[in-house]
Amino acid sequence: MSILFRNSTLPIIHKGFVRCPDHTIRPLLYNSFNNINIRGVASEPTSSKDPPLYIRRDERSALRPSLYHIKRPNDSRIARNDRLEPTRDLNYDPGKWKHHKAPGRHLRNLFEVFSCASFQRLVFPDLFLTASVGAGLTYYNVMMTNDLLPVFYFDTTTFTTFSLAMSVLAGFRLNTSYDRLNEARKVFGQVNTVSRGLMGKSCMFLTNNNKQRMKTLLKSFAVAMHFHLNTKGGYYRVSSSDPEFKVKLNNAYKDEMREIFFSDNDEQCDDNNYVAVKDFEKICMTYESGSHVPLMILSCIRKIIIENQPTIEPIYCVDMDSQVQNLMSSLGSCERLLRTPIPTTFTTNTSRYVYQAHKD
Repeated sequence: MSILFRNSTLPIIHKGFVRCPDHTIRPLLYNSFNNINIRGVASEPTSSKDPPLYIRRDERSALRPSLYHIKRPNDSRIARNDRLEPTRDLNYDPGKWKHHKAPGRHLRNLFEVFSCASFQRLVFPDLFLTASVGAGLTYYNVMMTNDLLPVFYFDTTTFTTFSLAMSVLAGFRLNTSYDRLNEARKVFGQVNTVSRGLMGKSCMFLTNNNKQRMKTLLKSFAVAMHFHLNTKGGYYRVSSSDPEFKVKLNNAYKDEMREIFFSDNDEQCDDNNYVAVKDFEKICMTYESGSHVPLMILSCIRKIIIENQPTIEPIYCVDMDSQVQNLMSSLGSCERLLRTPIPTTFTTNTSRYVYQAHKD
């Protein structure tokens, strides 16, 4: 289904509707967008009967507990499907802070020790081996010792030797991990702040069409950066071993971008709709090809600034370009944090010392 747009045919989507050539609007379910071919970038069909990964933003508030698997209203973490899954913290609000700082939190934390993520991740093999060695030694000393078999015991100097090395390495890892977390939070905050500032200047200096395009590109930059840094793009419920993993992820990515580019467009066919379709297909095709989508989006944003340079004073044009550079610097910082782990020598030795101390 498409509409004649000047000398070309392009599908125009608006808030779950498709405008047809007879100028009638036929309602479609949002999930049926997967069957619409937007110049070769429509979502691929899957044979799985699982529900779609992507949930529209206006539906997420009502589905928040089930969408993010939150057991209780004030939980600060997403419930894990099994003990091997990592902890995923949520953003805090006043309700979560009240629950976190409640007077009875110490007693509550004491009773929840067996359900905490850190304890469950250590159950096997660390705590299991420690308990097995301890039970074996206890059985040997109580039931099997006699005149020929002496009692087996540990010298306390062993723990003294390992405690110093463990304290130094564990302290280094703790401080480094917190520094990385703090830097990541600052970088994400900078992306949010710079995007707001750049959009504010765009509202003052750009034309209406370019203003709308700048807004969609800035919103798509955040989504593209998320998918660029995270293999699953935040859709942790899908398994990477799923044979349809790539297809599901591509569909979720296109659904994310489709809502950004087409949910706010006017129903009339104008130049802005045409540019939105072109940007949408370019971003989706770049993602499918494995190229660097965030850098491509930043290049498009810079092109908008250059095209409007005659109507913008040079000082403001330079300021807007410097904000785009700040977004690029934030992207580079995120990539550095992702690709540069804590020095593996420290992590390996810490694991060895801690494991040996558990065995001893």
